[in-house]
Amino acid sequence: MNDTTTSDDYDDELTPEQQAMLKMAGGIMSGFSISGSILNLVLILILKRFRDVQQVIVMAICISDILFGSVVILNIKLTITKIFQCRILCFFEATGFLSSMMWTCCFAHSLMKSLDKENRMISRKRTMIYIFYGIVLPIIGALMLANVRNYAVDNETCWIDAPDFNWVDLLGYNLICLGSVIYCGICYYRINNRIKRVSGENNIGLAIIPLVLVICALPLTVYDLYMNTYSGGAIFWWLFIAYILWNSQGFLNAFAYGLSSRIKNQVKTVCFKGRKLSEAPPSTQFQESLLFGEERIARMSFDSITAESTHLPNT
Repeated sequence: MNDTTTSDDYDDELTPEQQAMLKMAGGIMSGFSISGSILNLVLILILKRFRDVQQVIVMAICISDILFGSVVILNIKLTITKIFQCRILCFFEATGFLSSMMWTCCFAHSLMKSLDKENRMISRKRTMIYIFYGIVLPIIGALMLANVRNYAVDNETCWIDAPDFNWVDLLGYNLICLGSVIYCGICYYRINNRIKRVSGENNIGLAIIPLVLVICALPLTVYDLYMNTYSGGAIFWWLFIAYILWNSQGFLNAFAYGLSSRIKNQVKTVCFKGRKLSEAPPSTQFQESLLFGEERIARMSFDSITAESTHLPNT
């Protein structure tokens, strides 16, 4: 597989046809991921949502996914002849994915805080912390991976020449991915439960962006941990599914963003100017207002909506 994040040991156990399938799947899903991320960026700019800090975080996630997907495609198309080319590709690829992962964790944290009426406003200090986790840490991690990993060039392709126990990827990639997956999974569970208690229904909008990270990163993270621990033979079907999901985060995030009731209504307003559109029910307004970090919820206070939610039917 033409992927600088994949160990040479895995690829030695795959047939040329299997490697070609993985390359094709990675390239196709990266193309979809880039397209979805660009669509989200265009929507945010057209709807002028970039004034909200949470929307800026969504933009950062999109830019990171575009960077990651672009490097995956370049890694398939470019002719590699020197080790330093592998290190450059590794740096940008790792920066893209680690940044996307960290920004998603920051987004999950901001959603958690937005559900607390006493901490709904995102302070300057918290913004600086988000920038550190979303930009500074990924760049440091990518620099370390690019310089510490051992690479080999074979058939104009970059391979990671890893030992039986790859401690570099374990510490610099797998454990970080696993920690992020666990954190985002916990955040999604708590956010969804809180919203469901208030509105009586599950949220299928922005709140599922942390869940997307769990879906995309968990299969390949578990596979890498399994292979690194037990050194077993490559399991192609598992690797194939995991690789598709690994490259699909931007694509699935586009669905999460598009499923937001507030975004759909604003798109209709832009497309059908002058026509009165029906408003979402109070419970949906409550969900969307919190997730977008807005202070007013359809001119009703948090407490009044919470009280009213006890009379809403459960679904």
